[in-house]
Amino acid sequence: MNNYIITRMFLKNFKSVDEAKVEFEGINLNVLDGPNGFGKTTIYDAIQLLLTGSVRRIETNKIVVGNKGFHDHLFSRHQNLPTVITIEFYDKISKEKLVLQRVLMPPSKLQVSQKKPQDFSHFKLYKLSNFENEENKEALNDSQLNELFGMEDMSDRFNLYHYIEQEESTHLFKKTDKDRMSIISRLFSIEEETNQKLFFERTKNKLSNYKNQIEKELNKLNFEKSEEGNNEFNEFPYKPLIRQEHILNVPWDKENIKPLDEKLKQKYFHELDLVKNLVLNKEDFKKELSNEELDKVIKSEKKLKGIIILGHFYEDIDKIEKQYQKREKYEIILSILKNREFIQKHVDWSFVFENIEIPIKQETVEQRVKLIKSYNDNSNNISSIVSQMIQTRGKLERDLKKYIEFNSEFDNECPLCGDSKESIEVLINQINEKAASLRASLDVNAKAFDNELEDFYSNYIEVIIGNIEEWLEKNTLEKDFITQLVEYRDSIPDMEKAKDWFREQNISIDPYINSEMKFVEDIEKIFQALQKEIKRKKLTVNEYCRDNMEELKRVFTDRLNKEYELLNQINLESIKEKKDYIEYQYFLQTSLIFEKANSLKEKIRKIKDLITLINGLLRVYNDKINAHRAKMISDIEIPFYIYSGKIIQNHQRGIGVFIKEEKVIEATGEVQLKTLNFVPPVQTDHDIVHSFSSGQISSTVIAFTLALNKVYGNSGIKILLIDDPVQTMDEMNMASFVELLRNDFKDRQLILSTHEDDISLYLRYKFLKYGLGVGNINVKQALYSN
Repeated sequence: MNNYIITRMFLKNFKSVDEAKVEFEGINLNVLDGPNGFGKTTIYDAIQLLLTGSVRRIETNKIVVGNKGFHDHLFSRHQNLPTVITIEFYDKISKEKLVLQRVLMPPSKLQVSQKKPQDFSHFKLYKLSNFENEENKEALNDSQLNELFGMEDMSDRFNLYHYIEQEESTHLFKKTDKDRMSIISRLFSIEEETNQKLFFERTKNKLSNYKNQIEKELNKLNFEKSEEGNNEFNEFPYKPLIRQEHILNVPWDKENIKPLDEKLKQKYFHELDLVKNLVLNKEDFKKELSNEELDKVIKSEKKLKGIIILGHFYEDIDKIEKQYQKREKYEIILSILKNREFIQKHVDWSFVFENIEIPIKQETVEQRVKLIKSYNDNSNNISSIVSQMIQTRGKLERDLKKYIEFNSEFDNECPLCGDSKESIEVLINQINEKAASLRASLDVNAKAFDNELEDFYSNYIEVIIGNIEEWLEKNTLEKDFITQLVEYRDSIPDMEKAKDWFREQNISIDPYINSEMKFVEDIEKIFQALQKEIKRKKLTVNEYCRDNMEELKRVFTDRLNKEYELLNQINLESIKEKKDYIEYQYFLQTSLIFEKANSLKEKIRKIKDLITLINGLLRVYNDKINAHRAKMISDIEIPFYIYSGKIIQNHQRGIGVFIKEEKVIEATGEVQLKTLNFVPPVQTDHDIVHSFSSGQISSTVIAFTLALNKVYGNSGIKILLIDDPVQTMDEMNMASFVELLRNDFKDRQLILSTHEDDISLYLRYKFLKYGLGVGNINVKQALYSN
């Protein structure tokens, strides 16, 4: 019998750890301490992954990832490096060492679909010759791993008996009866058998439902047979109602109408009645189709308004928009030139000369601009400021004259200082005199700049400004007009097709279309007038067509392919003949009822035989499961009662917890275990989940798992992992829990975690006091000190 414990662990590129070596010095107890979030769970995950091939809390997570791919692997810190877990085990009996390793290739070599968090299949298991040397390692499978430890199923046994997870501290007791039984089945290693039994029960239910359906079908056949009696039909020849090439999608117009029952027959008769009414009302049907088309157009507000706005300009809209953009650009250039800002702001001279005839060469203008800019660049700072002031005063003078031109009530006040002058001429003269005095302070380059600028404007720019203003006056475009065109541009995909439709309806659209390059302000009024014009084209239709239009359209589309020619070929006599032929086909098929009924009876007999066989299998499974469960409950109920009493101590309803079975007797006589209740040692049916605190329930779960480990964890590995067991215990519970571990589990290697230093010291003290081997691992230092 093997009795392995853990002595050393090596992690590389695992979770958030780059590389770490952990020593488990305690044969009896190893305490993992340190603050939360620094690696205690990482050590547990590594042990569980190496021994079982997965991390259960991740593998069973209910978050569904579906077909989603992942670019990084959850358990690898660096995606271009392999992830390695190496653990050295020591057999306390044979004194032999066993070194195992799990390796994940660099995740960058895996596909995104292979990096799902629940997929552990790419971790490969190896046996090493020793802890320090990875050469000549031997690949292992699950069966070989079980053989090494002398266990039947390492994965299930480790998770069931050797590891108490923090997250599942109360999961068992807070489940529904059904879920609790499912977990109990897993704890008792009968999950597979329970699932197989459930599979047989579901199969039995499906067979029973199927048998009921067949019996209903059989009863229906017997009824139809009695209704039909021995009526006989004369034979009717096959004649297609619709041309041969069109019958593929018309089931009632085929020569062999199969299948055909009463429900289908009535459906086909109804469709033929619709065809008949189409023939009788085909003119009104056409009119109503036309009316529906008119209604559709009437409701298309955006399209009708688009025709009104775009009808005259549809072909030229891009050209008009470009013309407007050109106008905007000229307005910007005009503003720059008038404000003498061409030095600070860019002017596209090529654009100016390309579109307007100007009696000046572009090259000459560009050279003068370059010269003026050079004078400006070479003048000193003060001169530049003065030049700017002179230009500003010049602009002010021009703006003032323009203002006076449109405002006859101007009171001759200076726009700079606010003083009132005798006349506008005096004000202008004073502005010019001040500008002249400013010019006297200019340096050579600034004076050259000022003179050149004045000459340039007098002989060139004024001419260009005049030409631009003349062009703008000739090419007037309103912004609101352009905006309205652009707003409705995409409302009409084909304007000619739209106009053709109005011509077909004998509606003159021209009076409604905007032909002036101006914003249409009364668009709503024009739109409503056009709607009324279209409404006047609607035709009077009889009441039947109006009320049944949807059904008539369906049969016209599905059965006649929307072809009026086919409708014209059909007469009332041919419809009657088609109905007679369908009735004849129905008679032929119902004469087979007896044969079909016998076939259904044979199916029912075979299903009953299968159900009888499954009932036998269920009895075997139920007996075996109940026997195994009863034995396991018998094995653990006494240690569980003792351990729960020691850990929880006194509570308001006594000491310890009992396991109580609730059984029901099925109609077949089978005894089924309905649920397991955990009750205090008093006369009550109430489960402890209703009376215990969260801490007491957590302690009860620990006691339950300890009992399982004590009874069933005595071979293979002598390891018991408990994640932060005392976080919900008070001092008395904790003291009794430690004493229980020290006395009853001193033959195991306990690996406990805690985030509290005083609890870590207390645990180690209690074991050391009695000469037991103790180790302490500061996980933060052990995993992240390198």
